[in-house]
Amino acid sequence: MSKGKRKSKGYFKKYLFYDIHKVLYLFPWLLYYRPKKLLISDKATKNIKGGALVCLNHQSTADIPRIQAINPWRRNHIIAGEIAFTSKIGSFFLKLFLAVPIDREAFSYGQFRDIVNLLKDGRLVNIFCEGHMNYVPHTIDEVKEGPILMALSAKVPVYPVYILPKHSRIERLRIAYGEAIDFTALGYDRHHLQEAAAYLRARLEELMHLAEADYQKTRSYKRRKKDNL
Repeated sequence: MSKGKRKSKGYFKKYLFYDIHKVLYLFPWLLYYRPKKLLISDKATKNIKGGALVCLNHQSTADIPRIQAINPWRRNHIIAGEIAFTSKIGSFFLKLFLAVPIDREAFSYGQFRDIVNLLKDGRLVNIFCEGHMNYVPHTIDEVKEGPILMALSAKVPVYPVYILPKHSRIERLRIAYGEAIDFTALGYDRHHLQEAAAYLRARLEELMHLAEADYQKTRSYKRRKKDNL
């Protein structure tokens, strides 16, 4: 069997269940979340193409399925801590969502290489760049340097994205998109990871303020409308 056929067979086996599951749940999922997509500027895009690393906040266990609403028409690989794979049922569904387990306490070169290879192959990889779940509302915790190094190694852009947690079940899911970041073009390299991480954190904070401002605007409008009844 040729290398091309082996690759095609492996690709089919890896994504078959994901594609079937996505076809079945995608439209009900979008109807439930009714994502409201906010762009930080005219240069920002909600249609991310090619190999890219999406860096986003993490405030809930529901963030993993919510990621599917960010780029619903693409296969979304998700980097998740190994602790999330402890149960067999949870592990099954996480892998169904193309979640890639990593050991945050002992992150190996092999795990790093696998993620970089996904990016080089043109895949869309999502990572919670704070490195843990942030339970403090209205904040972005310190961004880890690992995602920056992954993007630099794979030579792909980073897309900052902020998901505003829903305040009620009937509320729309707000997703704020930032401009693509080319850290190499901005002059960052392996020796300036800390500065690059601070830059990414600042962009995420801008997106957080954008999403929260839109929520408050909608809330004020509904309140005025209710008072006028």
